[in-house]
Amino acid sequence: DNPGSCQLVKKLTILSHLDLARNEIDLCPSEFYQTVLGPCSRIHSLASVDFRRNPATSFFPKYQLFVCACFVNLKAIDGLAVDRFVKRRAREQVGNRVEQMFLYD
Repeated sequence: DNPGSCQLVKKLTILSHLDLARNEIDLCPSEFYQTVLGPCSRIHSLASVDFRRNPATSFFPKYQLFVCACFVNLKAIDGLAVDRFVKRRAREQVGNRVEQMFLYD
């Protein structure tokens, strides 16, 4: 983990919405996990995240399932509701293997 990002995450403990849409985040899936999802998944208050229209997500069709698996209290992703069916599908298809995003690099 990046020590700087870990320090930043510690200061964001009450953040409930994270909008990184249209930010030209251009990372391969494993880098996206290491630099964005991994550190942000420690923010347990996050209820809504938006990563739409970034190169990192537009070429990785399963990224929403990985995001749902990372964030336990997620209620919305990319403007779409995350219901119990989506959470179940994320558990079944990804489970606790989110760090294996490198398989999609």
